[in-house]
Amino acid sequence: MQDTPCRHLRTKKLYIPELNADALKGKESAGASEHCWCNKTMTEVGFDDRRVSPISCSRQDRACYQLP
Repeated sequence: MQDTPCRHLRTKKLYIPELNADALKGKESAGASEHCWCNKTMTEVGFDDRRVSPISCSRQDRACYQLP
């Protein structure tokens, strides 16, 4: 079972039509080094004061996690 990223996780790939469909699928497609931000805080730090990444924002035990 693959973890689903939080609904507030964003990456630039979401805004490129050719890459949009696969932007947040799989941890390989959006590596930890790729620039991501939380759409709720509009920064690289989530609402729970922890850094955002495709891996950490797919953890459902994270306080600010919300299903898509």
